[in-house]
Amino acid sequence: MSVVQANRRGMLWAGTSALSYATMNVFLRYVAPDVDPFLAAFMRTLPVTFYCWFMVIRRFELRGRVRGDLLPPRQFWLTLIGIGVIYNVTGNAAFQISLTLSGLVLTVPISHSTMLWSAAFAGLLILGEPITRAVAVGVTLLIASLVFLTAGATNSLHQMEPIMIAVAVLTAMSAGASYGVGTAIYRRRVANRLTTEQALSIVTLTGMISTGVIAYLRVGLDGALATPLIVVLAMLAAGVANAVALTTISKALQYIAVAKANAINATQIALSALAGLLIFAEPVTILVLIGLGLTIAGLLSIGRQPARVNPAHN
Repeated sequence: MSVVQANRRGMLWAGTSALSYATMNVFLRYVAPDVDPFLAAFMRTLPVTFYCWFMVIRRFELRGRVRGDLLPPRQFWLTLIGIGVIYNVTGNAAFQISLTLSGLVLTVPISHSTMLWSAAFAGLLILGEPITRAVAVGVTLLIASLVFLTAGATNSLHQMEPIMIAVAVLTAMSAGASYGVGTAIYRRRVANRLTTEQALSIVTLTGMISTGVIAYLRVGLDGALATPLIVVLAMLAAGVANAVALTTISKALQYIAVAKANAINATQIALSALAGLLIFAEPVTILVLIGLGLTIAGLLSIGRQPARVNPAHN
């Protein structure tokens, strides 16, 4: 395969990933007013979990591994369970709460911005990684974006009580921080010690169980069964889109540089905001637009760093 062909293929995979993430966000936004956030987080995990376990079993069968190699050694279980809870409870469920309160235009860029700068600081504190000039510039832009986005939220959501606006912003930040810190913990305790399949086997299953138990305690079995079919299908579609996005971004990184993949994948932020504006008629102010621009600029600056992909992040 020529360089040009590889470049085109990588860009196609990265573009597919960005579109899939944006599609997932649209489905999650669609169900937000009608379903408990933990139930939505649980339903979202089902396709990803079943897909990951299918790949785990299939790959180990193809490699002729013995049954005992399927799961990671027990000394890693507590860490992987913790990562699964962080990603799905304080991550995905918090993201869903913010979507319910503030919509796509604000939730997506706030969570992405927080994810990136928290990952930079977590890398410094947990992994001892220096903050390079590119990362410092990116973090500065991302923190500035949070200021504009928070101010924009106050203007856009003026009909809401101030405490609810604060909850919307803080839950979006909780989601982003969970993804960023969870990734740092994964790299510190798990990366290069387990195969991707072994890590996924515990992380995805933990996410499904933890969000499922909380959803059951909040709405009960009757409440879950009363969910309209169209809402159930939308939640499952979000999970399928999530699985597609994870797979295609991994494919993209096989053909193109991380900086280019991140640049293309950053379009999911703009696509999600555009969907919020056109599909859900969410208000957009000049402050929000400035915040969106700063978020994308910060992502591109940090994206100049070498790749540190966490396969367990879902």
